[in-house]
Amino acid sequence: MSKIALSPNASGSGTVTITAPNTNTNRTIALPDVAGNVVTTGDTGTVTAGMVSAVNASAFPVGSVIQHQHTTLAGGSATSTATAYTDTGLQLTFTPLFSNSKIFVCFSHVMRIGNGVSHTRADLRVLVTGDVSDTAWATNYVGEESQDDGKDPINNYGGSFNYTVASTAAKTFRLQFRKANASAGEAGTIWYKWYSGSTHTMTAMEIKQ
Repeated sequence: MSKIALSPNASGSGTVTITAPNTNTNRTIALPDVAGNVVTTGDTGTVTAGMVSAVNASAFPVGSVIQHQHTTLAGGSATSTATAYTDTGLQLTFTPLFSNSKIFVCFSHVMRIGNGVSHTRADLRVLVTGDVSDTAWATNYVGEESQDDGKDPINNYGGSFNYTVASTAAKTFRLQFRKANASAGEAGTIWYKWYSGSTHTMTAMEIKQ
């Protein structure tokens, strides 16, 4: 039979009193079979990270970041003249914990637009696949270069949006680009991954609703 031993502290002068609550119900308080301190509601600094087995994300307040993912893509020198959307290669796959979350997505991509021809434009969008239906999130802006001197600058284009999930299935966010449909005076080539020293990034965060 296990025993309970109360050991007084020879250096202390106070009295520790264990009191029973005001109850008419029989209660059993089981002590765990581990060594350590008993933590009370008035205690501070005793509970450590190793004492907490898991964090319940459903208890987070609205607006909390539940999880985060980040990816990068090294630059290159690929070119295109296509007017249909083409993958840049920058993408990430994200699995939300909750079916009503919002996923905040932002990206940064280095592009060189033009070929010494005036009014060459490029459009960027993020295509979301893997949910109830595929959804394309176009940026609210496009890059446009009006160069007649043969100098086509390299710029860093970025964007962000909130995506409302429809399920907890994995979703893939793919950054795509195209050369804008040619109209009067629009022509040229798009360098969509430029140059070897550049880095393109995409970040996704699940936000509690």
